Amino acid sequence: MIARVLRVLVTILVVLLAAWLGWRLWQAYMDQPWTRDAVVQAQIAQINADVGGRVIDLYVKDNQKVAAGTVLFRIDPQRYRLALANARAALADANAQLALRQEQSARRAHLPDDVVSAEARSDALLQVRVARAQADAASARVHLAQYDLAHTEVRAPVAGIISHLRLRVGDYAATGKPLLALVETGSYWIDGYFEQTRLQGVHVGDHAHLRLLGSAHTFPGLVESIAPAITDRESHTGARLVANVRASFNWVRLPARIPVHIRILRKPKDFPLTAGMLCSVVIERKHS
Repeated sequence: MIARVLRVLVTILVVLLAAWLGWRLWQAYMDQPWTRDAVVQAQIAQINADVGGRVIDLYVKDNQKVAAGTVLFRIDPQRYRLALANARAALADANAQLALRQEQSARRAHLPDDVVSAEARSDALLQVRVARAQADAASARVHLAQYDLAHTEVRAPVAGIISHLRLRVGDYAATGKPLLALVETGSYWIDGYFEQTRLQGVHVGDHAHLRLLGSAHTFPGLVESIAPAITDRESHTGARLVANVRASFNWVRLPARIPVHIRILRKPKDFPLTAGMLCSVVIERKHS
């Protein structure tokens, strides 16, 4: 009899414990601000050439770390050297013309009025101004040619790591066309996409526990901002410029996912950090 009562009591206790644990798990699942939909992001500089030409030297390899200012590749400079020489010759000619016009103006200024008219003196001064403007323009072309020649060497704007290098010696570098990607060192952050039903527990300044997919350890983060807007996929413009909203017959309303920007306070030690990795985020709840 006593054994039967004990079995009943143990069964009741186990059921109550299971119910309590289930309730706690349900509370944690529903109330705790967390998401498994988070992605590691990084600032990526698209390196391009300010001048066009054939690539004759490549100084980096794929996945190589580089410091800011490191020469990445070099474009054939011969055309730009010739352009600089031509600009310098044009500047010398313009300076010679300016000196000639100044000498003529000064000579006419000292001649008597019965030899040189006032109109001729005025024309001489005007020719000096024109020659000076032409000399200034020629000087600007020299500076531009020097700038172009200097930029045949393409340098890293920031410290980082070369990623997915496909540029090769002999390729033609078009002006402004991206040629390689440079992942900026120390620019990593987490974009966590939280369901709007969980945003009530997310605040700027909250601490976060981050875990990369495949890693057994967490690392700390800090909520820096919450996105102020996302795209409304239902918003379209119909005929006569009025809203065209699709009819919805869904029984289940899926909550929108809002991007939350999380700064990484300390990188994980057991896992390399790569932009594009999947991550889980749990926001540390503040106790009032």
